[in-house]
Amino acid sequence: MTLVPVVREGVYLELIALPCTPDRYSMPLGVKVLGGRGFFRVYRGTRLLQALDRGVSCMLLLSPVNPRLFIESVLHALEDKLPWSSTPLIDESLGFWFSCSSIHPLSSAGDTYHYSCTLRPIGGSLPAAYTRSYGCVVEALVHATKARAGAVSPSRDLLNHLVSCVRRSGDEELASALERALRALLRDLL
Repeated sequence: MTLVPVVREGVYLELIALPCTPDRYSMPLGVKVLGGRGFFRVYRGTRLLQALDRGVSCMLLLSPVNPRLFIESVLHALEDKLPWSSTPLIDESLGFWFSCSSIHPLSSAGDTYHYSCTLRPIGGSLPAAYTRSYGCVVEALVHATKARAGAVSPSRDLLNHLVSCVRRSGDEELASALERALRALLRDLL
């Protein structure tokens, strides 16, 4: 029997998207769940938008057991950890996996493009209990990726607060990794 995480309607899941292509690529992606469908936004200039524009119709979505995987995704180090043939292959030890298929564009506004897909649980390891440091890592990376895409103005105060949150939670190594990722993402903006 495969355990499946409880996914409440209308809730955003913070996941890592891996398009079903031979090109190795991953990126964090917020997906809102409604009626068995996933709804998400992609910003201009991302490789994910380029893949969707080329007609990619499926993605694997990872709910990672460790927040460091979000950082590795942003820095594009995660792709080297995964087996890959013509598409990414599932490593169940990394977390719980979903299939996002039948991807359809919905609308666009400025540099933001809205999509939906059929969302189906696949299996894997259920994520550990959600921790404060996990939440702060996710929020910092969400803000930084939106700032990099030009969707929001970067806030040094917010990012310093979120790194401090991770550090206060007792994970200095994770805080240092987050700082490196933020510097890499926002080197031209801050």
